[in-house]
Amino acid sequence: MESQKKTSQPENKTSKSEEDEEEQCCGNTSCEKSEKQEPSSPKQGDFSDPVYKEIAVANGAINRMNRDELRAKCAELKLDTRGVKDVLRKRLKSYYKRQKLMLSSAANGNSDVYFDYICVVDFEATCEENNPPDYLHEIIEFPMVLIDTHTLEIVPRTQTKLICMLENLGMQYDGRPHCGLDDSRNIARIAIHMLEDGCQLRVNECLHSGEPRSVPISAPIEGAPAPQTPKKRN
Repeated sequence: MESQKKTSQPENKTSKSEEDEEEQCCGNTSCEKSEKQEPSSPKQGDFSDPVYKEIAVANGAINRMNRDELRAKCAELKLDTRGVKDVLRKRLKSYYKRQKLMLSSAANGNSDVYFDYICVVDFEATCEENNPPDYLHEIIEFPMVLIDTHTLEIVPRTQTKLICMLENLGMQYDGRPHCGLDDSRNIARIAIHMLEDGCQLRVNECLHSGEPRSVPISAPIEGAPAPQTPKKRN
């Protein structure tokens, strides 16, 4: 009997301690709040709104369309009818997603545009047929245009300052104005077209110590580094 009592006592202690912990936890309001405020998974949080079910239904209907039906639907919605079947399908899906999110509280006023402006640059530099590892490229042209992601237009660019300087020196402009911007303007048109189709332009590659590195889409958006004074050549 004594051995049974001795063995049963620790069990009673543990049960009492567990009951005390439960009472303390139940009596503590912050414990309940912490349990309720646990972060939910994307399936239970971001995508629980009924609007995403409507988007999924619309996507299923679009997937069943052939190319002629996709072009007809794009024409009906006054969208661009150019492109292969996969491009038309993505264009329609992006359109329906934007429309449904605009009418739903799931949007919360957030915009899918990550940047206010996008700078489009077309580098042209010297090169050889087989460049050695230590080959120094010399930049020939550095044309650049600016896209306003809110208006989806190229920001106007003039050379009034250059013209004024030439006039003050009694000189005339030599060559065709903006000739070096032709390629960058066409690249900018492609970027605007992609934005109109709902594409999210994110950073996918960066330069680190002169070497290109890929950037995951899930990586946070980083601001541009502070400008530095150019180093002098010896």
